[in-house]
Amino acid sequence: MISTKNSWKRVLNKIYVYAPNGWGVGKKGVTDEHPIAKELGISGYDLMLSLSFLRDQNLIEYDKIENNWIDITEKGFNIAFNNEQNLNNINIQRGLVALTGVLALTASYTFLYAIGVPPTLLVIA
Repeated sequence: MISTKNSWKRVLNKIYVYAPNGWGVGKKGVTDEHPIAKELGISGYDLMLSLSFLRDQNLIEYDKIENNWIDITEKGFNIAFNNEQNLNNINIQRGLVALTGVLALTASYTFLYAIGVPPTLLVIA
């Protein structure tokens, strides 16, 4: 099992992705066999700590009837949505960096060829 300091972010995002469908705690409580723990590769203990933290921060709540089903709050939804947007922005930025690198190499090759550097010297070995 992988234990990370930011397990709560991954747990919140997993709850967010499946909303409005919910995850349950079950009669056994939170164990290593819980679907969220299995999917994220964390221990049941880490999941329990993450759920406690999320509940303390009012990012999730348990249903009032059975105190069993996990619901994401509006605050939790907004934070998870912002996390998703930030991840999308990072992926776009990485793509732009790669594209810029390709364009810079192409422009350099074209410039060197234009000033008369022989093509055989321009081959990257």
